[in-house]
Amino acid sequence: MKGKSIAAAYLCSWIVNIVKFNTIYKKVKPLKDSADAAEALANEKLAELAVVLEKVRLINEKVDGLKQKLAEAEAQKRRVEEEAQALMDQLDLANRLVGGLADENKRWTENVASFKHERVTMIGNALISAAFVSYIGPFSYTFRARLWKDTWLVDIQEKKIPFTDGVDPLKVLATDADQAVWKTEGLPADRISLENASVVVSCKRYPLLIDPQLQGQKWIRGKEGNGL
Repeated sequence: MKGKSIAAAYLCSWIVNIVKFNTIYKKVKPLKDSADAAEALANEKLAELAVVLEKVRLINEKVDGLKQKLAEAEAQKRRVEEEAQALMDQLDLANRLVGGLADENKRWTENVASFKHERVTMIGNALISAAFVSYIGPFSYTFRARLWKDTWLVDIQEKKIPFTDGVDPLKVLATDADQAVWKTEGLPADRISLENASVVVSCKRYPLLIDPQLQGQKWIRGKEGNGL
């Protein structure tokens, strides 16, 4: 009898445990299924994330490569632009040089023609200028002009000595630059003073200066300076 009671108690305890387990299992099983499903979903998303990260890595590598190519292209572009600018500068200098040489060629051509003409006419020009230096000094401007224009030039022309038409002895004896220098040295700017100065600088002997206004003296002192 006692043994039956123990068996019955054990059986009741086992049934109670089964009921409890069943009750707990019914609560836990959905949670476990949800956890398994969540874990599976998480694993699936992690796999997808790994794929996406791999794609991102590849894209970043491509972007880095493109950035490097862009930097190289920009550097090459700068080099090409610098070379192009240097060539443009050289071309501009070449054009300026060619233009300058063209102007020089024109000037040289004109000078050659002028020198050929002057080689013939310099005989009469030198003759009229030498006469001007030797004989013109004592006379007034009006008489000087009549003397070399109406007498000497006519005589040279009659003797068929070549000379430049409209030759001016002052232009033969002194350039415009010479006359400008004389003015800075104190010489008056009138024609007669310039003619007198051209005679003075063209003489090998000391000329006689009749200089009541001391203009000639002022010019000579300004010309010679401390060396006088």
